[in-house]
Amino acid sequence: ALLTKCYVDAEKVVIPEKVKIDGNEYSVQGFWVIPSTPINDMFVHNKKIKTLVLPNSFKELSSVYLPNLTTIKIGSGVKIFSDLAFYASKNVKTVTVDAKNPNFMSKDNVVFTKDGKELVYCPTGKAGSYTIPKGVTTLRVQCIWNNQGLTEVKIPASVTKIYAGSIIDCAKLTDIVNLAKTPQ
Repeated sequence: ALLTKCYVDAEKVVIPEKVKIDGNEYSVQGFWVIPSTPINDMFVHNKKIKTLVLPNSFKELSSVYLPNLTTIKIGSGVKIFSDLAFYASKNVKTVTVDAKNPNFMSKDNVVFTKDGKELVYCPTGKAGSYTIPKGVTTLRVQCIWNNQGLTEVKIPASVTKIYAGSIIDCAKLTDIVNLAKTPQ
């Protein structure tokens, strides 16, 4: 099953692991994204949501718009983390990934691949200076995007690949410090 609309307008929304339809039980595996819509509108009526808890059954995170979202809890089943996931939610500060997730992890509220080599998502509400951990080798497309609080990003020498558009639309970002001897 895919989530198509959510009309619950509470501060915390916990997406169920399973739903029952006509007597049959289905695992909830993600959001239904309308291909022609740039920002998924399944939460368009939700102005209060600050915390979104995604079940272990979720397989893919795609773009959703929640203007007041501050906290995301990601279950163990996510295999795909879209470049656009949560980018339009400008207040995200806390992101946790279930420790049993074999594909992703969170460290200091930033999402990385499980091996720690790729920066996947830096929350839009992260502020001040951020130092990418040593050992990270890749900055994914749009991993730091639409952030209005970061003023500085420090890139360790271990980074060998920075995709075009990795760091984009960060209004207060004035310094990017790249510690590589030869720019990527």
